[in-house]
Amino acid sequence: MSTTETTTLTAQAREDVKQKIATALPDDEAKAKAGDDLSNHLKSPEVKKQAYESVKSLATTIHDIRKGFISVKAALIVFDDKNYKGKDGNVLKLGPHWEPMIKKFDETLNFSLKQAKEAATFMRTVTAVLGDVAPADGAQLAIELKQFMSGLPAREENALVVNKKFQELADDVILFNAKIDIALEQAEANIKVALESARKRLDDLNKELAVWMEKLNVGTTEMISEIAVGALQAVKSIYTLDFAGIMGAVDSVINIFSHEAETKKKEELEQSIAAVNQEISELLARDQDLGTFRTRLEESKKVVTSISEQILVIVDIWKTIHLDLYSLDVALSSQVKGELTKFFLKKLIVAKEIYQHLTILLETYVEQTNAANPK
Repeated sequence: MSTTETTTLTAQAREDVKQKIATALPDDEAKAKAGDDLSNHLKSPEVKKQAYESVKSLATTIHDIRKGFISVKAALIVFDDKNYKGKDGNVLKLGPHWEPMIKKFDETLNFSLKQAKEAATFMRTVTAVLGDVAPADGAQLAIELKQFMSGLPAREENALVVNKKFQELADDVILFNAKIDIALEQAEANIKVALESARKRLDDLNKELAVWMEKLNVGTTEMISEIAVGALQAVKSIYTLDFAGIMGAVDSVINIFSHEAETKKKEELEQSIAAVNQEISELLARDQDLGTFRTRLEESKKVVTSISEQILVIVDIWKTIHLDLYSLDVALSSQVKGELTKFFLKKLIVAKEIYQHLTILLETYVEQTNAANPK
């Protein structure tokens, strides 16, 4: 599906949701109640448990990626020893090309852990300030926000370098697979055709899944913009790291639209993607000489792709925080001439709870990733 189609679908979905939210939350009183409900839901043990499970699953996947990378490294030693010749007649030595990818993954992982730990500490300080704001505190809060934001640009700049490295890694793993397919041409013709067909279907399914994820996301972001202030980017990060938790919280607050159909479609697409990935693995395994090696390589490509968005959310966490604090500062600037309104203070409380939920996710990410990947 093209980018244009995706954008058009999302824009239409956003307009539909806006109209429904405007009907369901017609005034500040209704929005304040929805905000209270969301805050209470985010504090619930069920939501906290779901957050823990979501991030624990991510940590386990990271462990599997590192294990898979090492497995490919071992397979490449065997591969290189067999002196396979590429299409150009030269002997292929792939091990030296794989080693930098392992290093790049570990560098990104270590950086993300550092970012998550520091960001969680920072967010604890921010939420402490937001938890004790009185109507007359607008000017002082504006000063504190500017102090919070002063050191963020440098942190964002450091993250940009690592972000680029990880995106390069994901691309390199894909290109590494393609390079082997082209250079070897060892597979039978019918396997090659079937493999190309399966990979094309996989690409189409992933694009379709992205569209449905946008449909699910749009209702969440539009509602949050009405009941909280300066927390939209944090919610988007939570959506990536803890989809089930945030969707459950949002759906429990206002029953203005059902995500049941979209969620079911998402699950169906994920099942189809898993089935095609299995088909690709089985096709690669039919290559008698290179089946095991290529299957391991394909698995590494699949899992790196599957968590790239989550890893990059953590790598870019300072950008998320900066955008939200800036948004909060802008909103606050219209309030500081007088006392902060009761509704604005309510929206601050909702933002605080969202920040706290994101903080829990970041702290759990550090804890569980270190536990799953001991030094």
